[in-house]
Amino acid sequence: MAATTYFPAVFIHGTLGWGRRTPFFNLAPNYWPLKQLDDVNPNHIVVEVGIASSDHDRACETFYQLIGGRVDYGEAHAAEKALELYQLLCVDFFGIGSNYKWVKSIVSISGTLSGTTMGMYHHAIRDDDGCISYMRRHLVCRLGSMFGSTLGNPSPYGSISYLIACGFATLHKLQQHVPWLSNLYDLRMPQWAHASSSSWRTLYDPAHKPLNTDDNVFTCLLPQHRLAKNERLVHMDKIHLFSIVSQTTNVLTYPPVVEFATIAAICTMWKLKKVG
Repeated sequence: MAATTYFPAVFIHGTLGWGRRTPFFNLAPNYWPLKQLDDVNPNHIVVEVGIASSDHDRACETFYQLIGGRVDYGEAHAAEKALELYQLLCVDFFGIGSNYKWVKSIVSISGTLSGTTMGMYHHAIRDDDGCISYMRRHLVCRLGSMFGSTLGNPSPYGSISYLIACGFATLHKLQQHVPWLSNLYDLRMPQWAHASSSSWRTLYDPAHKPLNTDDNVFTCLLPQHRLAKNERLVHMDKIHLFSIVSQTTNVLTYPPVVEFATIAAICTMWKLKKVG
């Protein structure tokens, strides 16, 4: 039985996720149970953000998809992160539309990364009396220090985050040369266009962009970085961030012997179960 809420419920996908448009020519299963959501509460918004974008970019994309208008990642942010200043229309790129009213109160269903993104969005609109035009004019200066964009560090060479970032940089560069590949798995990160235009020789060099910037999710995905960013979100009423991290120290080993041994053990037990 449908029970439409007064305020919209906002669904933000996590890393590697997607919104209403699914990979493999829209043939992949939905990230969110869209049909069930329509039946339960039609008043919901599924946000489309970059699958490996930083907190800053994800929050900017969420902000403008909820209030409408043009997404602007900020000239100062682009200069600091060595990425181009990129603007795009929500209605054209995200397929969300720009006709939503000013959203002051929402219910966010999100994962660990998306929870921080939503916290940053809420932090940006915590002054309920601010008008939309003011927020649009002052988005960059208000969000610059709040996002803690200087907390992260570029992915160190040989680390797990470095390897994953290299993989996404490769896929993004290939999609630039062969746009058809975006139908298989759209990264939704057009702000990386200039960063990935570098040569293949420097694409994997941590001293060059895009790896010399922390403007991606994998740089600060470890627990200590997530908690450090959450601590920067102060004066936030009506929002609750729950952490399931048991410790802030890096629990990964390098080389990741323990992790690989654990995966091997799980695969072995799974195989034995199938044989039995």
